[in-house]
Amino acid sequence: MNRTSLSRRVAMLAIVALLACGWLRTAAAQVGPPPEPNVFKACRLRYANPAVAASSLYALMDDAEKTSVRMTAGSNETLLVYAPPEAYKKLDEMLKAIDVAPAAELETQIKIFTLVHAEPASAAHLLATLLPRSAHIAIAVGIARRACHCRGGLDQA
Repeated sequence: MNRTSLSRRVAMLAIVALLACGWLRTAAAQVGPPPEPNVFKACRLRYANPAVAASSLYALMDDAEKTSVRMTAGSNETLLVYAPPEAYKKLDEMLKAIDVAPAAELETQIKIFTLVHAEPASAAHLLATLLPRSAHIAIAVGIARRACHCRGGLDQA
């Protein structure tokens, strides 16, 4: 092997080594730091069913989030979540929107008023015009027999 062919081979190896180092440096810069490992968290729910909350959260996520987040319903109204740390901020916001108190149901009451100095039909009409329509109040007029209970148990009209 002569000297010129050896120096050419060494030069080619040096060029290949420089190209490989440059490629490795570029590849390492593109990869970046390794991602943080997923974190396990138990979220206590006050009002929502954990299974329904999990399916609702999955429906609100995009495809990338769905692959990195795992959820299951635990016991005692607990939602068990295994996700990357950066996903918990968005998950907590969505859980706050889902886990809300149910709307108070309207309480139904029946009250009967005996009128002494007014006509029931005209009083009902007056109340219907004075009360707002959104008050969820129904007024009905009935005619009751006037009875007086005496000591002897006899009814007098």
